[in-house]
Amino acid sequence: MKKMYLYIAGLMLSFGLSAQVVPPGSTEAEQDDSRREVGTQQGSNWDEDDLNKFVQDAALGSLLEIELSKLAQQKASSPEVKNFAEMLEKHHTDASKKLKDIAANLNIEIPAELDDEHKRKIENLQDLEGDKFDKEYIDLTVKNHKDDVSEFEKAQENVANNDLESWINNTLPVLKQHLETAENTQEIVEERI
Repeated sequence: MKKMYLYIAGLMLSFGLSAQVVPPGSTEAEQDDSRREVGTQQGSNWDEDDLNKFVQDAALGSLLEIELSKLAQQKASSPEVKNFAEMLEKHHTDASKKLKDIAANLNIEIPAELDDEHKRKIENLQDLEGDKFDKEYIDLTVKNHKDDVSEFEKAQENVANNDLESWINNTLPVLKQHLETAENTQEIVEERI
């Protein structure tokens, strides 16, 4: 029962993004400069290359989760896996849209499609069916989210841009909830096999 409660709680979680706070009386140019500041403020350990890499990796990670989730909604045999995939697709689509806007303000180009490495992850699942698909999909999702949480925690300590920092602060708890729900779903799948 606890697993099901956590599973349902995870499905109910949604993204949010705080607006950037700009001091009253700021000129439009000052507001634009504020949005474009990269990771160079005092307290930031990242240079522009580190920031670019994080944004690009986060964009690729979301694209991967969206595509994996679409595939899982078609191929999964477990209703828990299908529901989880549906939630992931929605959350990662929302997060991707917000990240795309932030990246544009920072003049960071993000990928519009998956690279070969990420495409292979999807290809590896395409020929699987039933319980085998469910297990491989959920195992990959758990691994991806563990990696994402680790990277977002590192970014949280190193990013100085207000918009990106806000996006990270709002996205990280959702990723942690995804991980918890994925692990609970993983247990349900393993019990079935």
